[in-house]
Amino acid sequence: MNVFGDLLETYAERNPDGTAVISESRSLTWKEVHQRTNRLANAFYELGLRKGDKCAMVLHNCPEFIETSCALQKIGAVPSPLNYRFVAPEIQFQVNHSDSRVLVVSDLWMDEVERALPDTPGVESLVTVGATPGGALAYEELLSRGSAGAPGTEVLPDDVASLIYTGGTTGQPKGVVTTYRSYTEQFEGLLKAIVSRLPTVRIPALKLPFRGGATLGKLLGSEMNNRVLHWPPLQKILVEKGPGPAIRLIKWGRGRTGLALKWLCVPPLFHMAAFGGILSTLWIQSGYSPLMITESPRFDAGEVLDMIDREKPSNIFMVPAMWKKVLEVPDIERRDLSSVILLVTGAGVTGAGLKAEMLRRFPNALLVDAFGQTEMTPVTTLRLDTEEDKLRDRSVGRSLPGLEVRIVGEDGRDVEPGQVGEIIYKSDWMMQGYYKEKERTSEVIRDGWFYSGDLGYFDEDGEVKVAERKKEVISTGGEKIFPVEVEEILERHHKVEHACLIGVPDDTYGHVPRAVIELKEGESATEEEIIEWCRGRMTGFKRPKSVLFTEDMPVNPVGKVLRGAVKQEYGGA
Repeated sequence: MNVFGDLLETYAERNPDGTAVISESRSLTWKEVHQRTNRLANAFYELGLRKGDKCAMVLHNCPEFIETSCALQKIGAVPSPLNYRFVAPEIQFQVNHSDSRVLVVSDLWMDEVERALPDTPGVESLVTVGATPGGALAYEELLSRGSAGAPGTEVLPDDVASLIYTGGTTGQPKGVVTTYRSYTEQFEGLLKAIVSRLPTVRIPALKLPFRGGATLGKLLGSEMNNRVLHWPPLQKILVEKGPGPAIRLIKWGRGRTGLALKWLCVPPLFHMAAFGGILSTLWIQSGYSPLMITESPRFDAGEVLDMIDREKPSNIFMVPAMWKKVLEVPDIERRDLSSVILLVTGAGVTGAGLKAEMLRRFPNALLVDAFGQTEMTPVTTLRLDTEEDKLRDRSVGRSLPGLEVRIVGEDGRDVEPGQVGEIIYKSDWMMQGYYKEKERTSEVIRDGWFYSGDLGYFDEDGEVKVAERKKEVISTGGEKIFPVEVEEILERHHKVEHACLIGVPDDTYGHVPRAVIELKEGESATEEEIIEWCRGRMTGFKRPKSVLFTEDMPVNPVGKVLRGAVKQEYGGA
């Protein structure tokens, strides 16, 4: 058995010429993906990688990211993707902490990687996509060396499938250990959630991507059909009994039908929202959904719209900040958006106003709001919407089938509906723990429950509404900033006595970072000087967008900055 390898082999046999990956530079069929990842997997094996070994990846969204991840998993090795915007110290930490033996990197990011390499003694091989410096292995040359046969490694459901890093308020990222079972169980939970909730919403006139699909879509979205589906006795049957037969049919049809519901995944694949929610779940486990990626490392709303117009995807996943920018493109009306039947948002709370605009621009689509976090692989709750007048602000829906959710107070007891508490989860797709961090794992997993750190409450209909982050994590455009990590760097500046990073409201990104600085006695500095100090020492989205100076930073008796007091005084927009 080889959990993901067997699926790729099935698709290659049943639908060899079906499209599997679509990028701006090239496309790959299922047969090509299977054969190329076999070769790359065998080449990695020849480099010495074995089951359980880690491989770090500094790659943007490109076919090589997908191939590398699949190839590693075919031999039971563990992909550990990095944020390609990391600077050398951040690369050093993750590569070393993950015990990565091989590093695969695009030549776009070689400057920072080369700065990091002298301090990454565990790396035995460097593989580069594009220009290849001395001592490195060229990706395509390495792939061509490998044999085309299946590697033959047994990879079981409880083996480790990925090591994705997420930040921490202690200042150092944590490696989230996820198994194949986590991804397969999540896939089934997502399918059950969507199938069981479809009869509860008004189905629009979907434009289905096959011959006669437009006619069938109009029939499904007709007033008569919706009245039938919403007839209470039938609705009850469909909600309670529908998921089982539907999922069995979906699994049976993998690779048999030639159906291609193209997924346009815009967020970076190194992020668990894309790696777990799309690549390792809805792409590799369905066989119906070619993965479409924009290869530009920088998000470009116009480029996304051009790709929708040109490639006609059925499904789109973006984080709220991306959706906002796409919808604000002045000439959006010029593009043909009619192919889209599923709008997916997540990795942050999406406001009702933004959702309403999404539904207006894509009137024949379903809107899915998926909430969760890296430790939960990542989806925990899901809300399905099709009508503007039924949208709810900050509501992220109900938990997926197969996952329990509770909201508890400081004493660990459930709070009453409407009362804010910490959101906690229990599920088979919860992480195994933080890599090499038993103490930090025990802090968040207690009695089988994962304590998320998110504050929220149950509304009158039992849906989860998110209030805010329990700890002072700043969410900006789908990314998370952990203030202590940035503050430690700010306080290395020879003029800085104390630094406090807070989030301030922003219409586009939700929040952006602001540094509040107390200088050492007799020193002076400018906002530009402090921001420039951060350049090259941290990723761009972590850098303060504004700096305020104070002569009297509020601190507690042991000298720790009182973040709440700082935020109250300096946190206005």
